[in-house]
Amino acid sequence: RIARDAFLKCSRMTSVTIPQSVTTIETRAFTLCTSLADVTVGNGVTTIGDEAFSQCYSLSNVILGNRVTRIGDGAFDGCTRLKSITIPDSVISIGSFAFRQCFSLDRLTIGTSVTDLGGGAFAGCTSLTKVTIPGNVIRIDGGAFAGCLSLSDLTLGTGLASLGEAAFEGCVKLGRVTIPDSVTNL
Repeated sequence: RIARDAFLKCSRMTSVTIPQSVTTIETRAFTLCTSLADVTVGNGVTTIGDEAFSQCYSLSNVILGNRVTRIGDGAFDGCTRLKSITIPDSVISIGSFAFRQCFSLDRLTIGTSVTDLGGGAFAGCTSLTKVTIPGNVIRIDGGAFAGCLSLSDLTLGTGLASLGEAAFEGCVKLGRVTIPDSVTNL
């Protein structure tokens, strides 16, 4: 494991490769590593803790291993240069504010095993234009995509049961949304 606060504020670190022997990246392990640009998470990692990479303002390239099941609350919050992220099919849960204020994020692929998108998970991702929610997602919590000003193309999966309050608040470019019959809670 990489312990809580292990590399907190290591402002000169530019890249990190996490080996397969690591299974857990704990809370704030790399928070405020302001020069960190490249992260490769090995295939041994199953949990990315809360705020693990938050406020890594230079982070532009993230490769997640294929065994990650949980992305914690605020894990990549404020990574303003992150342009794309592929959430592997192994991920089940994306925490609240996990990718909040990733202003440059314009390409998002959500894996097919995700069942829950936490509140504010992608809030303020102002460059995001297209989102496809896979069929396994059961719940989108409040404010999950709030303030995604460029979001114009949205597809909601057929397994969605609950759509939280203000989930798409301020998405001013959304012209048409089809809510699946499976939704029982708005």
